This record gives sequence, structure tokens and C-alpha cells, in this order.
Amino acid sequence: MKLIVDTNIVLAAVIRDSTTRRLLFEPRLELLSPDFLFEEGKRHTQEDEDIRVKTGLSTDELTALFEMACTRIKLVPFSEYSEKIQEAKKLSKHKEDEPYFAVALKTRCPIWSSDKGMMEQNEVEIITTGQLISWLNGE
Repeated sequence: MKLIVDTNIVLAAVIRDSTTRRLLFEPRLELLSPDFLFEEGKRHTQEDEDIRVKTGLSTDELTALFEMACTRIKLVPFSEYSEKIQEAKKLSKHKEDEPYFAVALKTRCPIWSSDKGMMEQNEVEIITTGQLISWLNGE
């Protein structure tokens, strides 16, 4: 299954050893994300005090863990989804979600996310971690 991975999924995998972390390395999944993922994720790991408190890790350790979590994700360059940004703006409640919607529109793939704001539209399928587990288990 091909999915667009939202930053909140990668950050959840960084924050704690969990099913989400294991799913990032699930071989049945082909994971894509806009190149913006790296920028957004690094900003969170370097500036978000809550993440450091939750994990007990330093900024450098968080950044390294984030980079490791991204190794299975193919980053899609802006040039490959730029023509879908205007359409994505109409779907997105937040500017930082626009690249994810644009890649999803371009590739016709669902987005793996737990962002409730992303779910408030009907153009792009949003798959939660629970739904993804059900699919992988054949349910």
C-alpha cells in the first residue's frame, strides 16, 4: 500500500517506541511525503520543548531519531507536486498541511495521519493508524 505520511505520524514514532514506529518500517507499505516533511519535523524536534520533556532526549538525539525514522520515506520534491498546491489550499485548514494534500492529489494516494483537521474534507482519503493496522491484519 502506498501512503503519504504526515509529520505527526513520524513525530509520534520519535516520541515513543510504539506500533506507529514499527509501522514506519513495515515492508508492505510504500511511504511518501513532501520534501517539507524534513523541514517541519526538524523544526519540531529542535524547538518543541514538550517533545524533549516527553522523551527525555536532547535536541541532537531527537533530530537523529527523526532522521532515522525518515529513512523509509521517499521525499517528493516540490517540483513534482507544485501544480496541485492551489487545489490543496482549498482542502487544507492549515498552511503546513497543503504540501501533504498536494502530494496526495498528485499521486492519488491516501494520507496516513491522526490530524482531525485533515479529516474535515472529502477529496483525499485520510487513514488513521488504527485503520492501517486493520488493513494490514486483513480486517
